[in-house]
Amino acid sequence: MAHMRRQINRAENEESHLVLFGPTLVGKGKCVRDIENEFTDQVYTIGIGQKVREKLQNNAEFRQSFGTLIKNGNLLPKEEVDAIALECYRAGRQSGYKYFVWDGYGRTEDQFLEMISWGVLTPNRSKFVMLAASINTCMARLAHAKKYNTRHGRNDDDNLAYRHGKHMEKVPKIISRAKSSGIKIILVDADRCLEKVSKEVVGYARQLFASEAHRQKLPSESFTPKPPYKSDTDFFHCRGLTNTTRF
Repeated sequence: MAHMRRQINRAENEESHLVLFGPTLVGKGKCVRDIENEFTDQVYTIGIGQKVREKLQNNAEFRQSFGTLIKNGNLLPKEEVDAIALECYRAGRQSGYKYFVWDGYGRTEDQFLEMISWGVLTPNRSKFVMLAASINTCMARLAHAKKYNTRHGRNDDDNLAYRHGKHMEKVPKIISRAKSSGIKIILVDADRCLEKVSKEVVGYARQLFASEAHRQKLPSESFTPKPPYKSDTDFFHCRGLTNTTRF
């Protein structure tokens, strides 16, 4: 991994990064689509889940090595997912993109530290957006998606409760690491309808990506979303995590 890390030239002053963190069916995909629609051809999305699904479908060796692991709700080995993330990041940079949306990476403490070492997570040119929803909300969304057959190519949804629990176990370490690194985490209540969730997240994307001309076309309040929760303790209490490190 060290040799790959050296291939990434830090570019904090030129690039902006929006990192979306949250469990399956929390609404990250909806947020990404709305950001891409607003910033057409300006934003490069690094979607780890989509890339993994493509590899499962098209790469027999990858499918044989990791198909069962993923179906059982487990994460890929660190070296494998790091390599996928770096491959996507390099592709975006080589294509000339300066604005990046990360979906599916940064979900462990090790990945969080990698993003700091690559210059992706910085105090001034990035936002780490943590979307949280209860397992009941995610299960309801899964039932709706199955009813209308909107989750094609997914082979791990049967382990949603397990995956949600494993994700929530990682949250305190991520928050603690962010605090010690000077990275602010933005909490988003994803138990609300997805339209409201996405509207808030798009507001944070505007703060990072919008040009002056773009800003002039939008009302000022669209850049300053107001979180609907009172405190981080209240935010996590109904989502099954009560001993979250404060920040």
